[in-house]
Amino acid sequence: MKVLFSAPAGVGHCLPLVPLAWAMRTAGHDVVLATTGRGAAGLDAVLSCGLPVVDVAPSADVDRVFGRFTSDPGFRATTRQARSPGDLAFAATVFAELAALMRDGLLAFAQTWGPDVVVHTPLDGAGPLVAAKLDVPAVQHGMSFAETTRTGFLIASAMGESWRPPVLSLDVTPPSLRLAEGLGRSMRYVPPSGGRMPVLDDRPRIALTFGTVLPSLPQLDFGDYEVVIAGTQTAAGARTLGWVPLGSLLARCSAVIHHGGAGTTLTALALGVPQLLLPQGADHFVNASAVVRSGAGVVGGDVSAVLEPQVREAAARVAQEIASLPPPSSFVSTVEEL
Repeated sequence: MKVLFSAPAGVGHCLPLVPLAWAMRTAGHDVVLATTGRGAAGLDAVLSCGLPVVDVAPSADVDRVFGRFTSDPGFRATTRQARSPGDLAFAATVFAELAALMRDGLLAFAQTWGPDVVVHTPLDGAGPLVAAKLDVPAVQHGMSFAETTRTGFLIASAMGESWRPPVLSLDVTPPSLRLAEGLGRSMRYVPPSGGRMPVLDDRPRIALTFGTVLPSLPQLDFGDYEVVIAGTQTAAGARTLGWVPLGSLLARCSAVIHHGGAGTTLTALALGVPQLLLPQGADHFVNASAVVRSGAGVVGGDVSAVLEPQVREAAARVAQEIASLPPPSSFVSTVEEL
């Protein structure tokens, strides 16, 4: 069986697919992840996880698209008070543009390779179109608290295309924190791994990351903790590690300070690591709102707030809930049956 995984450019969109892709590959199926990554680090991140990857739009200037996205007032203004997924329709126009860049290359590859099923992220507009054109099942793989049943429809509409809903949707957010019901079957979020992990001692430390899109880090007082930066940015008094497996890093940290990106948020929740969130735009505020509701973190303020016992206890409870959900490997037979 051939399973084509499809995602827009960027680490945060590609990496959530990796655990299910590896589950399918370990079960003996042929797997390829299609994306594009000029300047967006998506290709390198997935390659470090050991999966076959194809760049379906090697000349696409992804940084130009994301640059317009983050500089547009809509990136922040329409989402600063966002507390529900419905407030995030602005992103559909951006991801429709990314999908248009990928569509022809993805279709050309798929027509040659011949997938039996296409697995795509909610913000990927190219994958569902290709599945429809080849008349093969499409599976939507969740990655954020900000997803809605209308996301795919909005992207397809912005592209001037008709939309065919997926035959199966998988939701990796813990059920107790969801803002909407009926978004798919629950699947455990497993932090993807790949890349070089630095050697760390047993000193107490705090991780700091602002993802791959936002250029600057906040200035904060970290107290007596060692601060390590997951990424290539720098900050006074902090140690920059470069791109490392986030799950492996957070397992050695007392807390994480971040922007509210979906991958960082869910990785910290899965590992029971308290979070200090500084949301900037896009889905950050929706993800941050879920963390605050759980008690596993706070938005803004001093880092000492997330080191309180009640925050640690709440983070541990959410981690237990996530661990109780069925793992990606349990969905291999479900995808086979499609």
